[in-house]
Amino acid sequence: MMFTCYEKNKVIAINNDGTKDFEMKLESCFDINYIDQNKMFVTSGGVANISYISIVDIEKRKISRKLYVGEYNEGAQLTNVGTVIYCASKKGLKTLDLNKETIGSIRSGKLGTSGYSYVTSFDKHIIYTNPDNNTVTCIDFKFIDSETRQITKKLDIGPNNEGMALTNEGTFIYGERASGLRAINLSNKSIIAIHMLQFKNNIIYTKDNLNTVTYCDFQGNTQWEFRERDVLKSPQGISIDKERSVYVAGYRVMASNWNVCGVCELRNISKQSVIWCSDCEEGLCDNCKDHHSLSKGSRNHGTVTIAEYQKVPSNVIQIAQSCKKHDQKYQIICKTHDCPCCKRCVVEDHNKCEDLKDIDDVIKGIKSSNVFQDIEKTLNEVKTHIQRIRKDREENLASLKEQKKNIKIEIQKAKTSINNHLDKLHQAVLKDLDSTVETENKKIRQLLSEVENKEKEIEEFKACLPNIKHYASEMQTFIAAKEMERDLAKQEHFVQSLIKNGKLNHPQMSLKIETILQNIPINIESFGEITVVNDPNKLMISRMKDQQAQQMSLVPSPKSIENLTLMLEMIVNVDARKIRGCTIIPDGRMMFTCNNQQKVIGINKDGTKDFEIKPGKCFDMVYIGNNKIAVTAGRYFGPYIINCIDINQRKVTTKFDVGSENTGVVLTNEGTLIYCSGNKGFRTIDLNDDTQGSIKSGPLCNWGYPCVTTFDKHLFYTNPDSNTVTCSDFEGQLQWEFKEENVLKYPQGISVDNDGNVYVVGTSSNNVVVISHDGKHYRQIISSTVGLTSPQALHYDQSTNSLLVANKQDRAFLFSVK
Repeated sequence: MMFTCYEKNKVIAINNDGTKDFEMKLESCFDINYIDQNKMFVTSGGVANISYISIVDIEKRKISRKLYVGEYNEGAQLTNVGTVIYCASKKGLKTLDLNKETIGSIRSGKLGTSGYSYVTSFDKHIIYTNPDNNTVTCIDFKFIDSETRQITKKLDIGPNNEGMALTNEGTFIYGERASGLRAINLSNKSIIAIHMLQFKNNIIYTKDNLNTVTYCDFQGNTQWEFRERDVLKSPQGISIDKERSVYVAGYRVMASNWNVCGVCELRNISKQSVIWCSDCEEGLCDNCKDHHSLSKGSRNHGTVTIAEYQKVPSNVIQIAQSCKKHDQKYQIICKTHDCPCCKRCVVEDHNKCEDLKDIDDVIKGIKSSNVFQDIEKTLNEVKTHIQRIRKDREENLASLKEQKKNIKIEIQKAKTSINNHLDKLHQAVLKDLDSTVETENKKIRQLLSEVENKEKEIEEFKACLPNIKHYASEMQTFIAAKEMERDLAKQEHFVQSLIKNGKLNHPQMSLKIETILQNIPINIESFGEITVVNDPNKLMISRMKDQQAQQMSLVPSPKSIENLTLMLEMIVNVDARKIRGCTIIPDGRMMFTCNNQQKVIGINKDGTKDFEIKPGKCFDMVYIGNNKIAVTAGRYFGPYIINCIDINQRKVTTKFDVGSENTGVVLTNEGTLIYCSGNKGFRTIDLNDDTQGSIKSGPLCNWGYPCVTTFDKHLFYTNPDSNTVTCSDFEGQLQWEFKEENVLKYPQGISVDNDGNVYVVGTSSNNVVVISHDGKHYRQIISSTVGLTSPQALHYDQSTNSLLVANKQDRAFLFSVK
């Protein structure tokens, strides 16, 4: 994307991803168009001594040639055949054939003189704007080429050549303030008048001084003219799309032509202005300024030099000093409506207003009044605040960096400690393995030694048998045989004893991994959790006006909230992580759900542990009667089941497969479970007949865990993503919404008392806030000073007026409410 910066004399290129590619200096650059082969042309605008159109090589980032047209050239358009149509102010539209370097005129009439005109072409038509008369004009392409002239190094076509376009036939059409549209036929390098060369095209051009956009042919026959001052003022840039829709940029510039003498310009003379008159809203040359200073009607006008006027910010220059509706000077200030008015405004709109002041009386001495002193003080104050905020944020960044470093060290220490402990266990079990193997080996080796000795004895007996049979006497043989039988009986007894005593059994070793180690992938879902607790900022940034406004805006809370008193009765050691839900059952026992460990924990009234069961995924809970609780499963990863648990039997009695995430849950008086289902809104389960349904509502939350409660046909629910607490009826109609991020951040657990006051726990703000039933009043009743750390669960027991609040980890707090 290419842009021209007229005031800073440069062309800026932006890549298609929005990053800056390059910029190059180019004196008096106005409009810009792409040609081809990485080239573009740039007009020079309304500067009399710079009357050329530059051809710029984008790759080399320099001007490859200058086509001197000798006149103003402002808005421009390139046609498909290499012809530029540009606006030449009073000379109307002109054309420049880039191939033949010829200039032509289009019979369009004068364009804007105080504003800048723009032009575009489409389907044999030219469309141009006129900011002076707020018009958009369309003409066709019909003119004769006998007056075309060649551009060599410089073509002097006169001053004030402005917007331009290029026709399909290769002719420049440009606007010239004095003589209207003109054309340059580059084939024979001559300037032509519109009525002398006929094309089957039209022209659309603007006149910023007349606020018109005109559509005409090249013979000057107007097809139509657009002029709606209330809609389009000072039309300049102009283009057209494939659907033949004309796009015009309206730019209200009261001092658009400050560098040219306005009086001389009306006489078709281009002179550099030296002073600016804010009353006349035009520049004046040396000659005209003398007459201006002596004339009775203007001698008291305030003037400044052009150099001084250029120092005025552009947004101040663009401030209209005349009524946009009636195009008349402001003369009255209406104090009632705090606005300037012209005479017609007073008659039409302010005739009943009593506090009307002459504008001259109001603005007299404005520069020396306290207004600018107050503005300057406020600017300095805001600047100081911004600097302090910037410094605070920079320090916060450095602090976060240090915190990250320390947390990484803690993580590494924890990992090292775990690894070291596992390494010790690993070495111990290996040592046990070696010891066991050695023991078994020793037993086998001892047996092998005995067996080998027995084997040798048997071999000896076997070797003696032949000699006894052949050489011993009968008596000797008899006695030897008896001894051998006794020895063989011992050997047989030895073998049988080995079998009987289990010495021939094969030892088979195995390893039994500890259950807690086997369940690490299941029970331990994360190494740890990074939590953010936003400490209140210590910066004191306030103004007296803000403090007064704050005091005036405070609305006293009703007595039902103001008179609430809480007393801490017990700190409960739950010994669990990620406590998401809690409740108090009729016998006074406290129940907690542990999302991370997938268990429900029961605590007796005295704070001792009663039981724990593991029904599976756990999130929020609600007591449903008959010693039963309903437990939701949460939002991430299925199965999406709500379990009904019998507390006495310590087991799941009923499972509801709801098929979607389920976080916060509440039970209505009619026996219906209402639970939060994220983007699906509220869903229901009728415990009387087990039917499932829904309540009309929009999505509840995208990322956080919404919770819900109910009172008197109304639903109250939290949205941690937006830090809001919302009340609606059962038809989904919004009753009120509470959002005070400086008081309550990341609201989750929610409950109500017997009067309909809503209790909400703030996880990030580490507090509990009570909101009146109508949502108009609130009060913080518990803060982090009692030990709240990332609390997530809360329950108000209406039968005992007790409030149970649970931290995310380990501890819970039981309060009595009076």
